[in-house]
Amino acid sequence: MALFDDIKKKVSDTTQGAVKATRELAETTRLNSQISEEQRRISNLYSQVGKLYFDKYGAGAEPPFNELCAAITASNERIEKLKLDIQLVKGVKCCPSCGADVPVSSSFCGKCGAAVETPQPQQGERPAGEIKRCEKCGAELESGAMFCGSCGQQIE
Repeated sequence: MALFDDIKKKVSDTTQGAVKATRELAETTRLNSQISEEQRRISNLYSQVGKLYFDKYGAGAEPPFNELCAAITASNERIEKLKLDIQLVKGVKCCPSCGADVPVSSSFCGKCGAAVETPQPQQGERPAGEIKRCEKCGAELESGAMFCGSCGQQIE
């Protein structure tokens, strides 16, 4: 009988140990989740502080912030250029009144009726739809090409 009592006690102790370990794991997981949430909240607040600082002092920031603010400004400028490139690819322009995409050939927005100027291409760009051809062989040239892909003629 003592053997069965020992086995029963060992099984009971093992079960209690497993239950305790499971509770500890669940509580630790819950607490770690709360820590992660607070870390995300802090990260978001840091971002907000940085944005507020940039909005208020970006142009006149002092070192070491001036380099970071200049990098943010440069990235924002690149984003705007890329957005314009997307519009050129799509053959649209942006309505200054409502922000809708308007076909390049339109003078007025189809959504709000506001007058929309046709953007002038930047130096070195060609308007959407304009095809540049090689003077020597007449082949269509890729945007920014310095030589014709068909005949090798240098492009001026």
